[in-house]
Amino acid sequence: MASLMRTPPVPSEELDELVKVEGSFSTEVGLIVLNMMEVFADKFKALLVEKVGDNPLMMKYFSLAVLLLQPNQSAAVQVSTLSGLKAFVRKILDVLFKGSPIFCGILCYEALQCCNSRIPLVRAEACNLFYLLMRCNYEHSKGQGFIRMLLQSTIAISKLVSATLDQRDYLLKKSLTSIVTFASQDNKMKPTTFPIEVSDLMKKLKTVLTATSQMKVHQNDPEKLVDLHYSLAKSLATSPELRGTWLDSMATLHLKYGNYSENTLISLLENSIAYFNQSERYEMMPEVFKLLQPFYEKNRSFVKMMEVYGQLAESFAKIVTIMQTDRRYLATYYRVAFYGRVFEDDHEKQYIYKEPKLTTLGELTLRLQKLYTKSFGADTPVHIIHESGKVDVSSLDLEQAHIQITHVQPYFDEAELKERKTKFERENKISRFIFETPFMSDGGKGHGDVSKQCMRKTILTTQHWFPYITKRIEVAHVEQFELTALQVGIEAMEKKTQDLAEVVRSSPPDAKKLQLLLQGSIGAQVNQGAQEYANVFLRPPLMSTQPIKEIQRLKEIYRAFLQVCKEALELNEQLIVDDQLLYQEDLKKKYEQMETNLGSLIAIDSQASGHGSMCVIMVMYFAFVHFFNSKCPHQPAALMGLIHFQGTLTGCLRWCLTRSAV
Repeated sequence: MASLMRTPPVPSEELDELVKVEGSFSTEVGLIVLNMMEVFADKFKALLVEKVGDNPLMMKYFSLAVLLLQPNQSAAVQVSTLSGLKAFVRKILDVLFKGSPIFCGILCYEALQCCNSRIPLVRAEACNLFYLLMRCNYEHSKGQGFIRMLLQSTIAISKLVSATLDQRDYLLKKSLTSIVTFASQDNKMKPTTFPIEVSDLMKKLKTVLTATSQMKVHQNDPEKLVDLHYSLAKSLATSPELRGTWLDSMATLHLKYGNYSENTLISLLENSIAYFNQSERYEMMPEVFKLLQPFYEKNRSFVKMMEVYGQLAESFAKIVTIMQTDRRYLATYYRVAFYGRVFEDDHEKQYIYKEPKLTTLGELTLRLQKLYTKSFGADTPVHIIHESGKVDVSSLDLEQAHIQITHVQPYFDEAELKERKTKFERENKISRFIFETPFMSDGGKGHGDVSKQCMRKTILTTQHWFPYITKRIEVAHVEQFELTALQVGIEAMEKKTQDLAEVVRSSPPDAKKLQLLLQGSIGAQVNQGAQEYANVFLRPPLMSTQPIKEIQRLKEIYRAFLQVCKEALELNEQLIVDDQLLYQEDLKKKYEQMETNLGSLIAIDSQASGHGSMCVIMVMYFAFVHFFNSKCPHQPAALMGLIHFQGTLTGCLRWCLTRSAV
């Protein structure tokens, strides 16, 4: 039965004719409905604008107009509807710009959607309607701007991108440019600020359009996605409500990826205490409470205060434990540089990435490689540059993706280190980072003779402090300086001495860490580890070619190093158990051997010291004689003074000669 009732196929010629007839019929119906709407608006305007448009009749009118603007309508219906709406707008100015913002929002959305139409006539009419809305809003506010249009158009374009906009957004950008042209050519509005405000709004809409389009492209790249949210929020500084919406969205992203430090900065104060606790930044919790306390006291919120004081007590207890154990890891930082046209705006830019706790270089490398391989596809290889030095961009294939990843550490100068005494202070509010690139003074590669092992240090300064509302921050400034091989040795021994001294003076002492450092300091072979720099730089002939001050500095460091090693051995003897006695005795023997080896190299040069002292005394003597001959050659008292000084001088010279002979 079903096969008997099936409609026979229609010939293609008849089908084309049928489509044309139905299309014409649909257009005619749409134009009739539009005509009836215009008549209704004229006759029943009072009902439509009742309660400033906040009534069901106005909502139905707008709903019908929206149906006539849909892409499945004919171009004739769309153009006629847009034209009819221009006349209707002038009749309901209070509804649009004084009443509920919903009607202005509907018109903005539909006009911008039509601005992206493939049909030039529809785009042109939509641009006219959108321009009219801005001008009417400006005139309705008596020249005080078009705040409602600014907000509603920004919301509308964001919705368009997330819901319907495809790769044809260039048509919408073209329409926005046309609207700027309308404003510049409107003679009546030229004397006002209106043309400038229109231009600013169109730039803002293009920014939103670009950012939201990229959000869809980079939805799997958490750092880039957060950057785009932040960029968009910054562009909406004059629209607090909309800016807050994007910041809330960014906070949601941070929570999704576990970035509690970043989320804290854009959350409400009460929530911030909990987020600081989750991010282990306990030192910040009292600062937040200082802001909340006046409100609690004014409102007599004693229960709230009791809860917060309880949280603060717990946070202080955690801080004490952390300072004793030194076992808190807040973040690890990496310099990430991008090369390749596929990265678009990020090409040749470098960022500092803040990664959770003890994220390794391998983990970050794998994550970024997977992320961009998936994003760019198999046709675009993603290469990782492992060297930390400057990249020769001309040697790269810029049609492919290249990522340079380098571990960096927070950098502080001597003045900052004096101010930042705790580890937390050195991991909070930081904007400068450093990494080191070793190189050989003779141009060779790898690690060879320490006398040629130099170091290049690169300091990167970011645009903002960490932690920030984004997980990565662009590098704003780069500076470099180089250390000679001797300076590298001085720095290495200073670090070794400082590390050992910190463990020795820590309370309670960390036996495991102490023994590891002792093994590295004392247990190494004679020509390795701590003794290597002394054997190279404090022996002739190399010593005579180095700056005297730096040689003396290295000797001073070795003296301090021997002293702290001795203290460390004494402390270790108190901490070891019975089965470690042989280990302790072995360390003692090695220390004595190291002390013997270094003793002759770092001792004060007594002969040089004696000769130097003798020279100083002789200079003083001849200066005194010259003064006596010129000022008072015949005064008895002065003559007796000279004789007494000569006696003293003889004694000093005898002492100097004795020291020189030792």
